[in-house]
Amino acid sequence: MAEMYEINPPPDLLQQGDVLKNIPFVLIPPLPLRIAKPFIGGKLARIVEKQALEDEEGGVRESALVDIFLKKIMVISQTCDILNRETIAVCPVYSVQEYKTRLMEALGWDDAKAQKRIDDDVSKGKTNYLFYLPPSNNFPAAVVDFQHINTVNRELLKIENRVICLSDFGRNLLSYNLAAFFSRPAV
Repeated sequence: MAEMYEINPPPDLLQQGDVLKNIPFVLIPPLPLRIAKPFIGGKLARIVEKQALEDEEGGVRESALVDIFLKKIMVISQTCDILNRETIAVCPVYSVQEYKTRLMEALGWDDAKAQKRIDDDVSKGKTNYLFYLPPSNNFPAAVVDFQHINTVNRELLKIENRVICLSDFGRNLLSYNLAAFFSRPAV
């Protein structure tokens, strides 16, 4: 099988499929939303929980609090777009253990069931919203989640934060998976 990772990545070119560490990533928590009520004298007055934001014909007057993490991410924007756009699309990268823990917590699965899902589906590319990254010398097996996409300013993506770079084969596989995820016809 072809090599998934680039041995000598270009030192000054950020590419689709690059994995970077310590990038701010935003997740909106599940309902009820945590709503920040107006500031008083420079301080947050209070936080309340609501099922939805109140929309008033021109905008929202409340602010929802979100969770921000410094994460490993994968760049999913095309390489040519990275060079020519201000914002770049990225997805979170979870170690296999992190992903297994997420399955166990979210779905109430035991360790064996979660591991079976990873072994039988995720690592074999059978789950269309996940992209499996096999282990290499300096990189443990990981899972990219296409369900959670953020855009970040290109300035936040520093080449010195790159952990791993996909080879041409790896980028082609990623492109295929992204196309399958975003373009699959409804049946």
